[in-house]
Amino acid sequence: MNEPAFFGYGSLVNLATHRYGDPRPAVLHGWRRVWQRTALRKAAYLSVTPCAQTVLRGVVARVPNADWAALDLREAAYQRHDVSDTISHEGPAAPTAVYQVRPEHIAKDSDHPILLSYVDVVVQGYLAMYGHAGVAHFLQPRTAGIRRFSMIATILFIPATKHSALKNAGLSIST
Repeated sequence: MNEPAFFGYGSLVNLATHRYGDPRPAVLHGWRRVWQRTALRKAAYLSVTPCAQTVLRGVVARVPNADWAALDLREAAYQRHDVSDTISHEGPAAPTAVYQVRPEHIAKDSDHPILLSYVDVVVQGYLAMYGHAGVAHFLQPRTAGIRRFSMIATILFIPATKHSALKNAGLSIST
């Protein structure tokens, strides 16, 4: 039997943030990335929501011995969903889960900025995994929840030299 796997679409795409085995590029069908406000902190998290028309690039990696404890602790604000039938990658098939922010943690207020340091971690991951096309995929307007312009506006006011992933991705940023 194959070890189970997870699909990462945010910071888990950055392999420097974890040591899970057999990481590889993957595509998740039928889910959309969203910026999610939560009651847990005053910053937005990336999450996913079902969306039949969306194809989402990310990473799939193995969870050794089906021991989800450490990953569940890291992703404590999230719940796992089985996406085994909607994921594609060039590895052996395995039961696969994606993490989505738990409904009880969702906040209604709008005072939840997107942290540039978090965006930098995610962009670094997409750049390493997919190159410039991966960064463009991440920055496309299919990410919803908080206006995409909030993220871009934040980036525009920060010198590109201070954010290596954005600079390495070849983004032309005005300061």
